[in-house]
Amino acid sequence: MVKLMTFSFLNLLLILLIAWVAGLIVTRLGYPAVLGELAAGIVFGPPLLGWIHGDEGIALLGRLGVLLMMLYVGMRVDLTDLLRSAAAALLITLGGFLVPFGLGYLVNLGLGGDANTGLVLGTVIGVTALATLPRITVDLDFVETRLGQTLIGVALFSVAISLATYTLISGIIEAGNFDLIGLVAVLGRLIAFALAAVVIGKWLLPALCRRLFRTVLAGRTAAASLIFLTGVLYGLLAEAAGLHVILGGFLAGLFLEKDLFPANLFAPLTELVRDVSLGFLTPIFFVSAGFAFSFGAFQSNLFLLVLVLVAAFSGKIIGGLVCSMLARRGWREGLVLGMGINGRGGVDVVLAGASLSSGFISAEVFSVLIFTTFLTTLSVPILLKWGVGWLRRDGQLAGADS
Repeated sequence: MVKLMTFSFLNLLLILLIAWVAGLIVTRLGYPAVLGELAAGIVFGPPLLGWIHGDEGIALLGRLGVLLMMLYVGMRVDLTDLLRSAAAALLITLGGFLVPFGLGYLVNLGLGGDANTGLVLGTVIGVTALATLPRITVDLDFVETRLGQTLIGVALFSVAISLATYTLISGIIEAGNFDLIGLVAVLGRLIAFALAAVVIGKWLLPALCRRLFRTVLAGRTAAASLIFLTGVLYGLLAEAAGLHVILGGFLAGLFLEKDLFPANLFAPLTELVRDVSLGFLTPIFFVSAGFAFSFGAFQSNLFLLVLVLVAAFSGKIIGGLVCSMLARRGWREGLVLGMGINGRGGVDVVLAGASLSSGFISAEVFSVLIFTTFLTTLSVPILLKWGVGWLRRDGQLAGADS
């Protein structure tokens, strides 16, 4: 007998409505919509009121939403525009990732946690959100400064480093050991997937697009279908290699370049992917991620929560400040950069949710990570507004060509 998937359209309607209202409210307050969506899942879901709930259909739609969100992120990345500040941004990204990663791992280990949980925890708090920083740089009118360009570069590099690190760590955890053979196997799968992605993206996909758009496909709808098929294909390849679909979605977006499509189609197609993912499917994931939140963390793991929060916040500032000075930036700009890269809410939530569903972390550790995302991200617009004003007053806000 075929088992039917559990699904309720009424539940889906309520989730979408609540996500839309919550996202609209926090956006008006100057914060990323993801914070409102997470809060909505906690308040209206099982942790508190229980008006909405998860089911197999919601989980599937949320999973598709994450894939398309990473597809959109990849399509937005223009590596050419980042070359001016790439060296400094990469150095600051490494510092802003490795310092909180190390602090988070040590905090978890020091409180009796296992190594696997520490690796995941460190990876998640090391992330800098791609969705948050570009929006803030525009709102505060410093996107065309060296500081703004560097922050955007750090957010982009952070996504790539975090995904690669998480992919490696999750593969090792699933292998059940840290021996050399297990590590080589994980790296082998990662390399094989990367090679397949490059071959498809750099040779097969361009050739296919040229032929199809010349002979068969015409118009936006056909091009959109090709984009979605490419995203799902890369997600499938990632899963076949034992990796997470988010890595596949991101790489698919990177290879879906403007030159592959007929003139004036790429921009509206990118907007279409954004609307379908961020406007419909991804909020389902973030709201349902809030369902797993546990207030028990405030009782049984309050010390862990406080220490992780301190490690996440101070680790970004220390890493950003030190590496900015190594990149020959002033200490003032380095301090503001460190505060800015504390922006979270996006890939970190995706990684935390994936870790929870895979059994890598407990619901209480997941709750600690979600709470950390809330508090650190809430501070960023306030701190950056003060920091940018401080640099402007002292004549330290350099232009992008500096």
